[in-house]
Amino acid sequence: MSAPAHLMPGGISRTGHTLAAWAYFIIFPAFICYQILAIAGYISPALGGYFTAGASVAFPLLLLGLKRHRIPLSRGSSFVALTFACFLALWAFRVLTGMQAGADDEITSSHWAYIFKFIVLFLVARLLDGDAAGFHRYCTLALLAVAALVAVEGSGGQFLQASILQGLYAGFLLDYQGMAYAYMVMLAYCVLPLAIGWRFAVYLISFGALFLIGARSEFVGFVLMVGVVEYCKARSRPALLMKVLALIAVLAVFFFQYRSEFADNRIFAILEMSNDQSVMERAELHDAAVNTIQDKPLTGDYASYKPGNYAHDILSVWVDLGLVGFLLLLACIVAPLLVLLLQFARRSRDNLYVLTLAVCMVNALMVFFAKNYTYQMIPIALGLYCRYRAVRHPRTLLARNPARMLPPGPDLTTTPGVVGSV
Repeated sequence: MSAPAHLMPGGISRTGHTLAAWAYFIIFPAFICYQILAIAGYISPALGGYFTAGASVAFPLLLLGLKRHRIPLSRGSSFVALTFACFLALWAFRVLTGMQAGADDEITSSHWAYIFKFIVLFLVARLLDGDAAGFHRYCTLALLAVAALVAVEGSGGQFLQASILQGLYAGFLLDYQGMAYAYMVMLAYCVLPLAIGWRFAVYLISFGALFLIGARSEFVGFVLMVGVVEYCKARSRPALLMKVLALIAVLAVFFFQYRSEFADNRIFAILEMSNDQSVMERAELHDAAVNTIQDKPLTGDYASYKPGNYAHDILSVWVDLGLVGFLLLLACIVAPLLVLLLQFARRSRDNLYVLTLAVCMVNALMVFFAKNYTYQMIPIALGLYCRYRAVRHPRTLLARNPARMLPPGPDLTTTPGVVGSV
């Protein structure tokens, strides 16, 4: 039996999708614009870094979308959702016990904020229908707008540095990694429905934007995402590999030809990783995490480091949440990826599958080697996976018993006066 007209693929109401789309724009494009305008001195950074404030505004919208329409879980996604919930519960428990033990307030308060943002981002990815034509149109326009804003404020081959605000807005620093992350999420939702010519135009624009922003790990993630998308969409995959090799050769020539002109850009430091100060500091933090795990392999030692001095890899979760937390996060990352890879032969031409696979692969790369466990691509990847399983494998409670579906709510995607069909 087909789902009622008020439900979109995956059992989500059109109202829920519309509100999730609004939440998406409040969180991601608005965050990048806020960061740029604040760092350039056009606005006062009254909302701090903005991301938590944006998530706080988006959260009531998501709750409203859930109020009348529950989220059905497919049999394949229920394990991942339950594991994710257990991970968040354990994290909250460790923060509480850490507060009682006198853990650094800066660490505990930031972790409460991350737990909240994980919930919000998971709901956004689970509710949002990235294939909706109206949403995709506005998503593409937003991506091009923020790329143009980055280009306008870029100077000397890099984005404006936080030092220009010294003495102007004390305490505000450019979150260039957060900007690159938000841009990556926007790119993932934007690029798949496009024709090949438009996709490569967006890639070229995104290459320039991420190059100016200067977040190296996200730049590598961008390369991986493009590779996954184009490999899945290629009609002739051997021919694609030849084109990729040619592109790598062109980029290598570009890097070495213009190396001196962009010497201050962090992306070029990839060529000299052995002498990079950031890489050496991360190696020291990794060694400290290994020592902590060896001393307390079962429980870890929550907040046993100074704020910001955490391991930039998956061992960070073992340090804070112990072996159980490490295994829960590992399951959240690896289980969806394994399922997706096993379905590659059957699903590799499906846009939702490709989007989910690309985001999950980027997420795994970042968490394993470059980010700590608060990396906010984790809830996006899990939300996308749960949506994919519900849409493509809809063996849910509601599908088995459509009578349990609640009556339709207002269809905001077609109501006159509502922006587009988001």
